Amino acid sequence: ERIAQQSAGLVSSGGWPELVPISGPEPESIVPEDVPDCVGGIVRATMESLEVPCELPALLALGVLATACQKKYEIHGAGGHVEPLSLFLAPALDPGERKTAAKNLIVKPVASFERRLQADAADEIRRNDSLRESAILRVKHLRNELAKCNDESERTKLQREIDEIEREMP
Repeated sequence: ERIAQQSAGLVSSGGWPELVPISGPEPESIVPEDVPDCVGGIVRATMESLEVPCELPALLALGVLATACQKKYEIHGAGGHVEPLSLFLAPALDPGERKTAAKNLIVKPVASFERRLQADAADEIRRNDSLRESAILRVKHLRNELAKCNDESERTKLQREIDEIEREMP
């Protein structure tokens, strides 16, 4: 609201320059033929079944493809600067224009894959949680022993054991 008032000249901009409206030619529309075959089918099916503009499922499909490329590619800039290959996408449509329904259809394969990975890792995660809990209890016990110990060589031995357990803790 404040920005709108500033741009209308109703309040001071506090030393900031006046806002410059974005102008220029309208970007060209995306048509189904612009979409690569690897995702063209789902883009067309989403577009037709939900009656949404082609840009929405095409943009969402681009996000899915970018997700699939994560950690496989990176951008090397000037001066040795390296960035992950990431896209941050925001379909700008009014409420009720079926953005969520389109997202759910396009992202479904990725969501299914993530659920499969989580299920496959569940046993290992449970095992590591158990091992970690046991290690934490062992370290706590050793710290209690260390606090009571007056023998310097025994204290050193206990501290080394604590350090080793913490270093190897899952």
